[in-house]
Amino acid sequence: MVDAVIKSVNAGLRAYLQWSIDDPNSPKLYLLRGRLEPEKDSAPIQKELCFRHYLSVVNPKHRKALTRLLLSSHCLALERLRWVEHRRPRIDRNLRLCRFCKAEIESPEHALLQCTASADLVLLRVDFMARMNNDIKRLPALNSMPALEFFTLMISYRHTISLVAKYAFGVTEIFESTPMLIPALPLHWMIQSQNTD
Repeated sequence: MVDAVIKSVNAGLRAYLQWSIDDPNSPKLYLLRGRLEPEKDSAPIQKELCFRHYLSVVNPKHRKALTRLLLSSHCLALERLRWVEHRRPRIDRNLRLCRFCKAEIESPEHALLQCTASADLVLLRVDFMARMNNDIKRLPALNSMPALEFFTLMISYRHTISLVAKYAFGVTEIFESTPMLIPALPLHWMIQSQNTD
């Protein structure tokens, strides 16, 4: 009977984790939706619980940078402006704009694959893509698919995950070196906050 309860709890946990990832109302875990885990001798498969291949990246700074991007614990405006801090309210998603181009939402896929408003970022991306194309012979062109789809693809390869993690670290370093773009607060919020002192 105990074995049956353990199996039932494990099955329930796996189902809950998968539901949490797949929930379209959860804006934080969207990079994990539909994630396939590379297998050594077969096609990638979907797994709820397993040791992810990116956790084997040797350099801890690189490993943490990539993991933080995947789990929405990063320095980009998409996540940081979700927080209420220093008397500033949560900023609506559509206003969490890129600190460089000021035109698109500052998300991991935008930062890593789309933004061209920072020369350092573009140089880093060109070098990264050259290395990826050298290691993966049939890698699609960067602009041949949506950025989110390309991001998911590039983290699915086991043999280049250290390169992807290093690139993620470099990109977040560039973004952290420039202040985030914080939109002006609406007048009604400023008046309301003065009344709560």
